[in-house]
Amino acid sequence: NFYRIQGPQGLSAQLSSAGTVLACGMVGFPASTTQVIAGSIMGAAAAKNARNARWSVAQEIMVSWLV
Repeated sequence: NFYRIQGPQGLSAQLSSAGTVLACGMVGFPASTTQVIAGSIMGAAAAKNARNARWSVAQEIMVSWLV
């Protein structure tokens, strides 16, 4: 849990994730839905108040993606 998301933020994160995955699928670009959703949630956190996000957890997630 790297950010306590609220309803409107969850909706916008899911809609942007869906749009991103759909656009990637239409052009044939491979995209991980897990990575897209996690990025959308972090984007929602940064838009609301970047200080409330647990950036250390986000950093651990990004390192695990690279490994």
